[in-house]
Amino acid sequence: MTTLAENATVEAEDKDVYGIRTSLSNDLEMMGDIIESYREHIELAEGLGDHATAQMLREQLETIEEHTHHVEHYLEDDTLVLESATN
Repeated sequence: MTTLAENATVEAEDKDVYGIRTSLSNDLEMMGDIIESYREHIELAEGLGDHATAQMLREQLETIEEHTHHVEHYLEDDTLVLESATN
């Protein structure tokens, strides 16, 4: 009888490869830096009177923040226990 690993369509990752939680945590940290940079650039564009660029950056920032929210959600601890049950 063959094992599951022998029939798998993908190969197992090596031990030195990051897990998905680590990868998402690193992405989240990077997104925080990007968000800060976007906010600074929006302020700079507004200060220079370039309202069109500031608006384009705001729209992009909104998309980045939404994506960041999803990553934060994925990193939350999963539980089937309601918070009210632990109080």
